[in-house]
Amino acid sequence: MGTGRAVVLVVFIGVGAVATVEGSSGIERLLRLLTSYGAYLAITIGLLGVLASMLPPAGRAWPLVLLAGGCAALAVQRGWLSMSVVPNLAGLAALGIGGWLMARGPRTRDRMDPVRQLIAVMLPRTLTSQAGERLPAYLTVLTVGARVVVDLRAAAVPPRQTMQLAVSCWAFGSVELRLPEHWAVVGGRLGPTFRVRMIGKADTKELLADTDAPAATDVLADVRSARLRGKLGADAADHRAAAIVVHIAGFGGRVVLADR
Repeated sequence: MGTGRAVVLVVFIGVGAVATVEGSSGIERLLRLLTSYGAYLAITIGLLGVLASMLPPAGRAWPLVLLAGGCAALAVQRGWLSMSVVPNLAGLAALGIGGWLMARGPRTRDRMDPVRQLIAVMLPRTLTSQAGERLPAYLTVLTVGARVVVDLRAAAVPPRQTMQLAVSCWAFGSVELRLPEHWAVVGGRLGPTFRVRMIGKADTKELLADTDAPAATDVLADVRSARLRGKLGADAADHRAAAIVVHIAGFGGRVVLADR
């Protein structure tokens, strides 16, 4: 799900919540609030968008705090905050924080953990590896109606040169996997699955349900070697490749192997 659809979703949830709790009078107060302060809201959202596009995630906290504090101080000085408006603002803030938490998902534990998890519900998420970052042995991705991008192009080769990726797509969610061109992709277990498509071509038609089996170890080694030689040619001896084993389950959705 794109950002625009996510915003529309949050708006519909907010209007529905106001209508359910407050009825028509609540809708009227919400419309008056948006009419009176819509321009300021648009400016604030625009500034936040510019800030998000210019700064890395680690550097966005203090400008956001300053911006929120300055806006609150200005509102108090100008007398814009009255007791009749505060409940509406609190409701909008709660919706905004809820949407942000949905998009952000749970915090990932230590990056060195052998197992990591990524969850996206209705709002898009992106997992981008840092340069030379060591990947876990097992990564699970659960998406419900959201688009998830897993970008591992800058990562180091995982332990044993293999990483298992367990994808669970529901309600037409999608997962896009971006890998270094010389890494291989192998199909794994197919769990309870209905209308989940894989877009892109794996490096072998053989499915590996158990990557620890001796036969699977040989298949992974052959696939890695073939992909490495095919993409790097004479330079293959100077590089190491990984094999990503993709397990799929879910109801409605797709798994995209980028550029494959």
